[in-house]
Amino acid sequence: MSDPTGAIRDPAVSWDGQRVLFAWKKSLDEDDYHLYELNVASNEVRQITTGLGFADYEPAYLPNDDIIFASTRCVQTVDCWWTEASNLYACDPEGRFLRRLGFDQVHTVYPQVMDDGRVIYTRWDYNDRGQVFVQPLFQMNADGTGQTEFYGNNSWFPTTIAHARGIPGTQKALAILCGHHTSQAGKLAVIDPARGRQEAAGVQLVAPIRATPAEHTDAYGQHGALWQYPYPLNDHECLVTYAPLGWDRPERRKGDADFAIYWMDFDGHRELLASDPRLPCSQPVPLAPRPRPWCGPTVWITIWPPALSMCRTFTRLRGWPACRADDPQAAVVALEFRAAGIGENGSHGPAGGALASTPISIGNGAWMSKRFSARPRCTRRLGAVLRTGATARLFSGD
Repeated sequence: MSDPTGAIRDPAVSWDGQRVLFAWKKSLDEDDYHLYELNVASNEVRQITTGLGFADYEPAYLPNDDIIFASTRCVQTVDCWWTEASNLYACDPEGRFLRRLGFDQVHTVYPQVMDDGRVIYTRWDYNDRGQVFVQPLFQMNADGTGQTEFYGNNSWFPTTIAHARGIPGTQKALAILCGHHTSQAGKLAVIDPARGRQEAAGVQLVAPIRATPAEHTDAYGQHGALWQYPYPLNDHECLVTYAPLGWDRPERRKGDADFAIYWMDFDGHRELLASDPRLPCSQPVPLAPRPRPWCGPTVWITIWPPALSMCRTFTRLRGWPACRADDPQAAVVALEFRAAGIGENGSHGPAGGALASTPISIGNGAWMSKRFSARPRCTRRLGAVLRTGATARLFSGD
């Protein structure tokens, strides 16, 4: 299929290899990206999500055939620029029961399902950190619970981890490492949390395998060959978008590269599979069945009437398995930030400078407020338990 006046992106193949999800924007000014599904046998296309003013993109099939995707339905503004933020959402195969899986300050994007059913994704968040090194790799259960670090959440390196997918038969991921203020293209690397979760401890540059120093720079990986959208086939081969000369083609406009689709192994051997002299070729995905990951039980709880469904929940606080009920220092605070910008602040420091476009105050004000939420109730069986709003962004401290 083709659309000469629109844009089609983000193909995702079903577990049985019979359907393909994708995002389709049919008009620059009259449409937004929404999710569609192609039936491979009949070549029929059906629309799954709708809504003018919202962009739905980067879909993936969950183990139970529900769909996870990034969307601007959260109606928030990126804190360092005047544009929409995207958070992760899920729906059933018909586009029903739409639900938000996370309540993050900026972007959570590119969700991919690993062999064990976990979802890994890139998370961009400014809370209590600098302005440049803010895009680590996160993980969660398929139902949105258990959101936590996969790699690099307290680290200056890698600057950004993008386009990550699980490597079959392992607990590792294959991803690209790029900069913060750069295009989503960079160096190809294996991420192995078993070797460590910060800086270069669990990162190995591949194609070819070589030393991986922890470079602290904004525009990481922008010189020489460039990679995008790797699809690991096993623990040493992948399909990948690749530009051997990177941005360094003198006849190209600045910011253009000759991206094509390659087979490649981690030693750097490669074979060209698809290219076009006029347009880049990108986002390779095999049209083939693959094993369905384990589908764990959901912990979603629906409360009737619907008006109460997002009002109350119990949250177990990670890291407090044996707190004392009489501890006067234990506290939980919630983050509050504006959905849209009103004025702005500027900031600078060792981790870079930035424009704060959604501050709680202007004129040397803070990025956001931290509001005291509650003190946890401690139990022997559950550890620290807190009754709070389901949409609150919480963290613990003393």
